[in-house]
Amino acid sequence: MVSEHWKNVPPEIRDLFERMEKLAKPYRLMHWKLEGREVVEVPELLDWAQWMETADRHVGKTYIGEYYISTVFLGIDHGWTTDVPILFETMVFGPAVEIMRLNGTLMSTRESLDYQPRYSTYDEAEAGHQQMCEEIKRLLVQSEIVTSKALSRPVAKDASDNEAGGDA
Repeated sequence: MVSEHWKNVPPEIRDLFERMEKLAKPYRLMHWKLEGREVVEVPELLDWAQWMETADRHVGKTYIGEYYISTVFLGIDHGWTTDVPILFETMVFGPAVEIMRLNGTLMSTRESLDYQPRYSTYDEAEAGHQQMCEEIKRLLVQSEIVTSKALSRPVAKDASDNEAGGDA
């Protein structure tokens, strides 16, 4: 049975999609869409592609200061080594948070922002989005507190300065 979407597709494009589906089957490349909060498998690639074009796939999008936290439905499995499909992802966009340590050196928190947690269900993705927002808030507050303490406190002289007999 040909779906409604296939009726208006030129035969050469339909053939291309059918060949792609045949190639994907041995590798279990499956496609999903959202119906409300529920994940539904979409057997036909063209149906999935057309759904992806127009769907609002955001689970959450939040701005905190200069940061944009985005959690989206991916539509294909990103859990290549897991038994359950990984279909949602959270990403943080914005500058690295730099924290001035009490000794005057800078520490970048880029590592803690430069990862994409992924999830299997809508509920997990929604909770993960909230957790990421809380983590960004915590890092920003920590950055402000540590930097203000460091700036208000004199930096200790390096021991090598004293050995050389020089005063700063």
